[in-house]
Amino acid sequence: MLLSVVIPWHRNPEDLQRAVKSVLAQTWQDLEILVVANGVTDHDLSEAKKICDNSRTKLVTTQQKGPSFARNLGMERSKGELIFFLDADDVFLPNKLEVFAEHYQKAPFDLAFSRGVRDRGNGVEIPMPRDLWDGDTPIADFFFVMAGNISSSALVISKSAAAVLAFKPPPYEDPDLVIQAEQKGMVTTMLPQLLYIWSDYRTEGRLSREVDVESRMNWISSLPDNVTKRARLAFKARCVAQHIFPKHFLFCLRIFFKAGVSRAVPLREILLFILRGLLPKKAESWLLDLYFTSRSKGGTQP
Repeated sequence: MLLSVVIPWHRNPEDLQRAVKSVLAQTWQDLEILVVANGVTDHDLSEAKKICDNSRTKLVTTQQKGPSFARNLGMERSKGELIFFLDADDVFLPNKLEVFAEHYQKAPFDLAFSRGVRDRGNGVEIPMPRDLWDGDTPIADFFFVMAGNISSSALVISKSAAAVLAFKPPPYEDPDLVIQAEQKGMVTTMLPQLLYIWSDYRTEGRLSREVDVESRMNWISSLPDNVTKRARLAFKARCVAQHIFPKHFLFCLRIFFKAGVSRAVPLREILLFILRGLLPKKAESWLLDLYFTSRSKGGTQP
């Protein structure tokens, strides 16, 4: 069974080389790699051609910028029965393709995702997400109420699902795709294994780290009815207010209050959101590392 891996790429040939190597080193070798170079410089494109100079890697170029466009273009060009996505600054662990392929052969799915290793730098590595989705909880509740973070590098879709699903522009195009699949009644599953490494410490220039309050609030408001009120409140607290507190003091406090009263977010986490906003940057990073490390203990093990 042929498997496709789509790698959207915009900069840093060293990252691309590392990502491609992690795919070529997979235990499942019936594969193709589609590197979608979007809006890259002439120099970087020349380097990419060297990296993609093998029979299983194809370089697709486009002047259109943006990871969502690149992923969709890669999906259109893919020939595999399953389509995987890998951000260029992340890597797959060696058995990722094999684990998904064997699961799909036994229990076919439209969309699936796994846990990964969240590398925060300085030796801090934690499972992401900590807990497992039970398949019954509304998926947006898992993502936002239960803080079940995923990256695009977690996602796998079937070729048939690719005909009806598409990544939307930022923000939050990763959970958005899964929410789309649930809303359409597609078979969605989560695997418990840790199958990729998300480089969380690589924050410079990432669109996902730019807090555009208006676009984030518009996104959560635009989601379909399969997204519960609790999930919407939790998203506003976790993904908006905690990142802009105390700059927008009263706006954030209102969000925290509503999330706390509805039990969309535990009080201890709301207090953490407030505390991180009051601390210097270095102390904030230390606090978050301590929190994530302690929270990962006692989570569902792979």
